[in-house]
Amino acid sequence: MPKVSVIIPNFNNGRYIEEAIKSVQNQSLKDIEIIIIDDCSTDDSWNILQQIAKSDSRIRIIQNQKNLGAGLSRNAGLDIATGEFIKFLDSDDTMDLDVLEIMYNTANETKKDIVCGYMQHVNSDGTKRKYDPFFYKKSSMFNGKIIVPDDTPDLTPFNIVGIGDALYSRNLFDNIKFPSLKWEDFATIPIIKHSAG
Repeated sequence: MPKVSVIIPNFNNGRYIEEAIKSVQNQSLKDIEIIIIDDCSTDDSWNILQQIAKSDSRIRIIQNQKNLGAGLSRNAGLDIATGEFIKFLDSDDTMDLDVLEIMYNTANETKKDIVCGYMQHVNSDGTKRKYDPFFYKKSSMFNGKIIVPDDTPDLTPFNIVGIGDALYSRNLFDNIKFPSLKWEDFATIPIIKHSAG
């Protein structure tokens, strides 16, 4: 059983998908599986995914038979994920190379079901963007099963919407599935956090 399953839904992000996958392949935590669900892309995504998958046995690729959207594509990844923990990554995002190791070790050391991290929006030219309004203070996140970084000032905002800013215990998704909605994060994250206690 891998320590972490990274689930990446993709739709027409051939321009970015290789960089996203490389940021997972090169993680300092090596005991992982990478599940990429292509949602009927019409660009060259599928060809790119097939080539990348040949070079790394940790990669599993799925191609949806019809366009399902991000939520149902995430569910398809969850259906085959075997890791102790789940990390979601959008196909146009990347991770710092020690993210999974830090989050996994923190989850085990603290016995938490959710470990939250930082999310930084970056413009196409590499400059960092200001945070968008869907954030709230760290102090409102504290409860028994969720941990946020210790070095985060109380006023540092955390994303309540994005599913990709945290590591989740696999068992949280035993009875939770993403809906077929445009903003599936809005509908699912509060349920996941409530499920964590």
